[in-house]
Amino acid sequence: GRDLLNVLKNTVFHDSLKSLFSKIKTNLPKGYIIFLEQFEKNLKVGQQPYKYHTEINETLSTINKAIEKRKCIDILYFVISRKKKTKRRVAPYNIWYSKGTFYIIGHCMMRKTMRTFACDRIKAIDISDEAFIIPASFNIDEYIQSSFGVFHGETTKVEIWFAPDVAEYIKEKKWHESQEILEQEDGSIIFKAEVAGIHDIKIWVMSLGSKAKVIEPESLKIEIKSEIDSLLALYR
Repeated sequence: GRDLLNVLKNTVFHDSLKSLFSKIKTNLPKGYIIFLEQFEKNLKVGQQPYKYHTEINETLSTINKAIEKRKCIDILYFVISRKKKTKRRVAPYNIWYSKGTFYIIGHCMMRKTMRTFACDRIKAIDISDEAFIIPASFNIDEYIQSSFGVFHGETTKVEIWFAPDVAEYIKEKKWHESQEILEQEDGSIIFKAEVAGIHDIKIWVMSLGSKAKVIEPESLKIEIKSEIDSLLALYR
């Protein structure tokens, strides 16, 4: 457990959980301590790439307090696609840690809809006096599971062909809650799912190069073709 927590170093969450582990260990009988020490020798957790969160620790602490108090936050947020800072008022429902990055999942007052914000792109933050209530219909697990990765968008049905030499790799993992895998006679497979947004699934498909081909939707095909054209231009 301590090894797994290394990715949270230099955050308020790591310090709190480290303190909790110490208190638990102090109250355990000697027999359990010996067992855990042996268990630690037997099982090692590989270190995954992670960011240094020192610079955003204060931001995370402020967001956490706002969630506890059910107060909206005012943020100055850097939007990478537009290379522009925008002021937003957000009702922060949850902090989500995914793939080495902390995100806020909450209701954006400017867009009047749910949004996901990367915490390390928040350039300034304040807790406002405006209170919020999380709707009874909102379920954080369902919200996260509906997206393929981090980015959330319009619900879309995707269908992707995978070549025989990567088929086993795709089949051995659960990529999405809605996934369906159809095996083909030549050893290839067709992967089907209904995902919230295509940004992350585009990156996934492209990471497998010629071993993956989008069957549908057309919008995903167009985005990948555009990306391929840009790559070709770089290597001319």
